Amino acid sequence: MSTPDPAPIDERREEAARWVKIAAEDERVARICLELDDPALTAAAYHCQQAAEKLMKAMLIVAAVRPRRIHDLAALGDVAGQHFPLARLLLARFAPLTGWASDFRYPGDEPGAGMPPHSYAIRDALANIRELAVLVDALTTPT
Repeated sequence: MSTPDPAPIDERREEAARWVKIAAEDERVARICLELDDPALTAAAYHCQQAAEKLMKAMLIVAAVRPRRIHDLAALGDVAGQHFPLARLLLARFAPLTGWASDFRYPGDEPGAGMPPHSYAIRDALANIRELAVLVDALTTPT
């Protein structure tokens, strides 16, 4: 999954904060996509997955774990949960979003294939992302 990162905690927090900044942009874009007259649900779902992925990777960086380039939110959540056990339940909420990175971005042959999640599911995901962002912000802020 990842390799140890021997960098000092202050450097890891700075790097994690850069990931958080990009995640915030993904979150913002997802919210904007929902506010359009004709909501862009596919794009909103994609950016939700991306925001959650970056926040989890920021957690790993703080924990001195260099994350690999994967998009599996269940796997990332499992590793992050090993280092932050109190966050396990929150992290588990993101596992279903893994497919949001690609499942709705390509048309399929099966009925319903390529259909994005409903706006309610995206709004729930955004609420969870906001909760995770608050947690990660606390982890990246020096004490």
